[in-house]
Amino acid sequence: MVLVAVPFSDAGPGGPASYACLPCARSYATSSLSPAWIGEEIARTQARQATGDSPP
Repeated sequence: MVLVAVPFSDAGPGGPASYACLPCARSYATSSLSPAWIGEEIARTQARQATGDSPP
């Protein structure tokens, strides 16, 4: 699973984080609505999968 969104409000976090499967995250990354950091998050997820490491 890839982190794709972290909702914020005026006072800080505004709700739970949103996650997507890797193919869906890649598709979302092409959207103008995706956060700038999503490419880095996808790369980290792919690296973890390649080494067999579980998410932190």
